[in-house]
Amino acid sequence: MFKTASGEEIFIIDGHIHNWDASKANQKNVHGEQFIKSFYAYHSFLSPKEKVWSLEKFEQYGAEQLYRDLFVDGYDDMAWHINDFGFEMTLSSYVPKLIQRGIRHLTDGLLDSLPLQLADIRHFAIHPGGRKILETIEAELGLTRADNRHAYRVLRDYGNMSSATVLFVLRDVLAYATPADHGAPVLSFAFGPGLTMEAMLLEMSCEPKIVDHELSEAVALAPV
Repeated sequence: MFKTASGEEIFIIDGHIHNWDASKANQKNVHGEQFIKSFYAYHSFLSPKEKVWSLEKFEQYGAEQLYRDLFVDGYDDMAWHINDFGFEMTLSSYVPKLIQRGIRHLTDGLLDSLPLQLADIRHFAIHPGGRKILETIEAELGLTRADNRHAYRVLRDYGNMSSATVLFVLRDVLAYATPADHGAPVLSFAFGPGLTMEAMLLEMSCEPKIVDHELSEAVALAPV
């Protein structure tokens, strides 16, 4: 729940699931073929060899396979359980290993088209999927625990609330921002089932008269 400067309360729900049919019949032209092959290249590069699908299977991911991956084969890799204290999320060691293999590639791909280097970025809003995930990203990108302090604070106070947790980290970044941070870049990552990894580069907007917790103050420059 977030409150705007005018006092309006906004409840944000973050939910996503993936299912598609990119079989030859649905590839109308060469651009459709290139589109699905670009995603298949990510899959082939990021996944352990034993997890890589054939192109034919990747093109047509149907409801039966989706059910099996979510509720049968992948149940223990990333799962939500309801217990007496609410929702409990479990992650296997497979998840940090996937992030380790792909986070640098994802970061380089985002920054390659921008006049900015990783060393120029001082603010980070990273989805705290768990302590091991944060430590893995720090090791791969050369970040310190202090660079990642907002993610650790949210993990300590709220735990992992799936990919929506990154919104709480962004709120924490803004809460501790000063007018001197106005215009500074913010690198942000979120993760979800699959495993999916998303990155975006934001620009801090915290002029003296409007410094508060509003998430609307972070303007996306180049989402990926």
